[in-house]
Amino acid sequence: MSRSTLVALDTVSLIHSALDDQQYRWLQEAGAVAQLWEASVMVLTTLENTFVPDRAPDRDTEPDQQTRELWGARYRAALLRLRHAGIQVTTDGRCRGLHFFSKAAGPSRHQFGSVDGLQDGSD
Repeated sequence: MSRSTLVALDTVSLIHSALDDQQYRWLQEAGAVAQLWEASVMVLTTLENTFVPDRAPDRDTEPDQQTRELWGARYRAALLRLRHAGIQVTTDGRCRGLHFFSKAAGPSRHQFGSVDGLQDGSD
């Protein structure tokens, strides 16, 4: 369940952060994308409250430098894959996109912790 939710949250984060706003605004604003995000966060919150209520992560704590670097590598790898697939990606020099991705990935960052082994798409 957690891997599926991670993929869903990453997908929505990348739709909003990596795709070209002009070409894919219709997708970024689609109700199904918002529902996928909300449902995924609800699953994580429910699982967290049920199975680890005393060990809930502090969502206000910023990740350490190593974690930020791993998320940055994950984002850059996703941009490269999208480009190779012929999908128009953001042209903002990655700065705005990476910032949004790291903020949007917050729920998955906290619930899933480290992204070791995930930045290259492996399980």
